[in-house]
This record gives sequence, structure tokens and C-alpha cells, in this order.
Amino acid sequence: MKKNLLKTVLMWLAPLVVMVAWLLKIIIPDSMTWFNVNLGVAFVAAVWGVLILLDGLFGRGFLSKKFNVTLGGVLITVAVIYTVLTFIDGSDKSWIAPIIGIAVVLFVFLLPIIAVGGKKYDTADNEKVGYKNYYERKKEEEKKNKGE
Repeated sequence: MKKNLLKTVLMWLAPLVVMVAWLLKIIIPDSMTWFNVNLGVAFVAAVWGVLILLDGLFGRGFLSKKFNVTLGGVLITVAVIYTVLTFIDGSDKSWIAPIIGIAVVLFVFLLPIIAVGGKKYDTADNEKVGYKNYYERKKEEEKKNKGE
């Protein structure tokens, strides 16, 4: 099975699992008391975030790599925050969510730099090996014309 097909199937399967769990909560409310919308959003965001993050870390394109790592990190941040909010909802420990959010966001912004090694995606001509500026090229052209 191709990697892209597996990723696509898993990306469509995550919301389907959440919808089935939501439907079961409506049909059989006593057995699905643990499920709520926050956990559903967290599950979908976590699955999508991990898949996009892995695609960014092991993908080929440079710009898409950086974008996918950042997007995957943002989705994982959303998943972590929704999960934390689910378990601390209404308690006196609600100050934990912003701290966890800040820590995850800092990690998300550092991850693309780590993934691509801090390289710029485009190197200017004057930074390439063997580059000659206008004056050097003119001198070479004059020497070439004098030699003829």
C-alpha cells in the first residue's frame, strides 16, 4: 500500500471514528459517558497532527516539509489543549492549560528549525561558490576580447 493512500485513509478514518462514538453516545448514553466533543476534536487533531508531522519530517520538499511540520505541531497543540481542558474542566487547576499550551507552542516553533537544520530554502547567487560580480565578469570579458 502506498504511503499517501495509507495517510489519506487514516485521515478520513479519524473523523469517522469520532462520528461513530458520538452516535453511540446519543443511542446508548449510559455506556459512553466518557466521550464528549472536546475528546473528539482532540482525537482528530492528534491523528491529523501526527500524520502531517511525520509527512513533514520524512517528506521530500523543503518548503512543504517546513509547513507540514509546523501544521502538524499546531494540530498536536490543539489536541493537547483540548485534552487538558477536558480533564480539568470546572476544577481549580484551570491555570495548567495555558502553561501546557505555551510549552507546546514553543516546541512547535522550534521543531521546523530542527527538522530542516536551520537552512534557508533558497541560496542567493552571490552566496554560491564561484560567483563573480559584475566587475569581475567585465574584467574577464575584457581579457578575453584583448586575447582575440
